Amino acid sequence: MILKYNYYFYQAVLDQPTCKKIIDLGLKEIEKRKLTEGSALGMTNDGGEYNDKKKFRLEDKKISDLPEKDIKNIVTRDSDVAFLNETWLYKLVYPYIKRANIDAGWNFDIDFMEGLQFTSYKNNGFYGWHTDGGSDKSYAYKKDGPDTVDKNMIGKVRKISMTINLSDPNEYEGGDLKIDTKDLTNTSVHTLNQIRPQGSLVVFPSYLFHQVTPVTKGTRYSLVAWTIGAPFK
Repeated sequence: MILKYNYYFYQAVLDQPTCKKIIDLGLKEIEKRKLTEGSALGMTNDGGEYNDKKKFRLEDKKISDLPEKDIKNIVTRDSDVAFLNETWLYKLVYPYIKRANIDAGWNFDIDFMEGLQFTSYKNNGFYGWHTDGGSDKSYAYKKDGPDTVDKNMIGKVRKISMTINLSDPNEYEGGDLKIDTKDLTNTSVHTLNQIRPQGSLVVFPSYLFHQVTPVTKGTRYSLVAWTIGAPFK
């Protein structure tokens, strides 16, 4: 799909008190996960979540570029996450997704938003190259699928993703969000410095590869949202 804008950003649209409110809520939910589930690690479909027995970290490659025999020993994601479902948060972030869908000229058919994911990256935490989902019918949520947590998801795919930087850029190093708009060449990979200011956000099609580079100092907090709709035709 050829797009004029592969991503659309809005700078510093959430103020510091709002970012802190979300961070405090997210950290509380992460601690709840640790108590009830034993861990708050972000999971992956390929089994790439962190554990101390794995030998390799996928930081600047796609997992498809690696030998199959090595995949089970690779960490593709190292972060703590929790899902937030407060109504006020949906009301806060959805207008930006709706606006970007129009301003960018995509006009994708979207009609539902999944649970919001709060993420904490620290101590070299990262998320390697990945997409948030495929775009055709084969990737649609199934009625009895393990990730289908709401009946409104059935038969739909992720179409638009959003990431909000909740942290003061002076409080962490690394943690760059990168988006690959084509094929991982130097000209197609974009480092989104535009969302370094606290409270900034970027909206992009969910099928694009993206990554978060290792956070080498401090902690980076983010809030991620996915909107879904009927598969592309």
